[in-house]
Amino acid sequence: MKAKFLFGAGSNAPGKAICYHFNALGQADQLTERYGADANTNACDGYAVLVGLPTDNRARSGIVYLLSRVKPETWYVLLVCVLIGLVTGLIPREKRRQLVMAFTEARRFWDVPFKTARRVRLPSLGWKTVSYALVVVMLLADDRWGIVLNARADCTYPANTSTETTRVTQFAYDYDGHLTQVNSPEGVINYGVSVR
Repeated sequence: MKAKFLFGAGSNAPGKAICYHFNALGQADQLTERYGADANTNACDGYAVLVGLPTDNRARSGIVYLLSRVKPETWYVLLVCVLIGLVTGLIPREKRRQLVMAFTEARRFWDVPFKTARRVRLPSLGWKTVSYALVVVMLLADDRWGIVLNARADCTYPANTSTETTRVTQFAYDYDGHLTQVNSPEGVINYGVSVR
C-alpha cells in the first residue's frame, strides 16, 4: 500500500492523507500524514496522480486493462522467454540437433558411478595457511564486531521537516534490517540490538 486517504462524511476530497514510502527491502522508511487542503494537493504525488481521475466501470473490463494489471517483473520474464525462443529459432536445425544429442549424452553419463581414489590428496601447507588467514581476516572485517566493542546506542538527533499540516515520521534500519531509529515530530527514539 502506498497511501491511505480518509474522507469526511459527504466529502469528495480527502481530509487526511497518509503516504508510505518504502526502501529497497520493502521496509517503511517514511510515513507522511497530511491534513486539510494539504491532503489532496500534495499527498503522495497528488491525489489525482495516485488514484487517477474517475472513470466508468466499462473501462475496467477490457483486455488492455487486464494487461495493464500484469506486474512489470512478469513482462520481463515473458520477454526473456520470447528472446530465448527467437535465438533458438535462429540456430540451424543441424546444430540444434547436435546440441540436444550432447545434452542427452551428458544426461546418460550423469548416473554412472565414479571410482573413489585410494589416496585423498589434501592441499599443501601453503594453501592451508592462506585459507586460515583468509577466514580470520573475513571474521575480523565483519561490522558486527563494532557492536561488541562499542556497546552503546547511536544518539543522533536529526531534524524533522514536519509542519502544522504535514506530519513526517522517518524510520532507520541497520544492515540486518532491525529498526534503529524513529524520528517523529514528538522526538527521536533510538534502538539498540543486543548480540546473541
